[in-house]
Amino acid sequence: GIDIVDKDSLVSAAQKFLNTYASELGIDPNQLKVESFYYPDISIISPIPSASPTPTPSPATTSTSTSNKYPSQRIATVVYEQVVTNPDDGKEYPISGSFLVLGFSKGDDNIWRIVLYKSNYYPDISIPQKQAPILSEEEAINEAKSALISIDHAYLPLKEEKIELVGYPVQGEDKKIVVWAYKVIFEEASVLGYTEKYVVVVDANFGELLNFYDILQREQIAGRISGSIYQESPIKS
Repeated sequence: GIDIVDKDSLVSAAQKFLNTYASELGIDPNQLKVESFYYPDISIISPIPSASPTPTPSPATTSTSTSNKYPSQRIATVVYEQVVTNPDDGKEYPISGSFLVLGFSKGDDNIWRIVLYKSNYYPDISIPQKQAPILSEEEAINEAKSALISIDHAYLPLKEEKIELVGYPVQGEDKKIVVWAYKVIFEEASVLGYTEKYVVVVDANFGELLNFYDILQREQIAGRISGSIYQESPIKS
């Protein structure tokens, strides 16, 4: 069991687990940075109005009864990303595509336990000793847009939403190495009859296209759909 009472203790418990089992997991905790986390907040519970002019006092709502009613209040997660330090400026940058997820579940005995571990971690990855991007952000955006336009001129009106420098893993002679790349995220747009939101990754030194993909997820559902529905959170209706 793990003693978790709030968001800070959740992150501390996750870090303790990674530090303790780093060797078995094949990771370096120093290369992991918390990207996001979820901890259930049941401190705010909307009162249910009574139709009676003299309502009968109801028992106080406890965290146990609330978490039983709302299953999402019995789970917590911490998401990490792998980072590398660029020797040129001493700053940390995320490795594109990397992640590590720890999932926690609160049992009927009200004890938190780790129930999920999932990762895309790059062990022993080679980092260039010194490398500063040659391309400016504007040049990288132009290279990214040119890559999409080469597929179809319908992508010409696309506008960039965000650009960031990342470490990008590529296959070297004998192992994965990191090259510095610009990750360009374009605004969501309707192109060729479909709504798309593209991410384009280009080499920060030569402008070479490394990857591109649509980050919108689509599902086709047909037929009659049925099942149990419960509120995600006690403060949502």
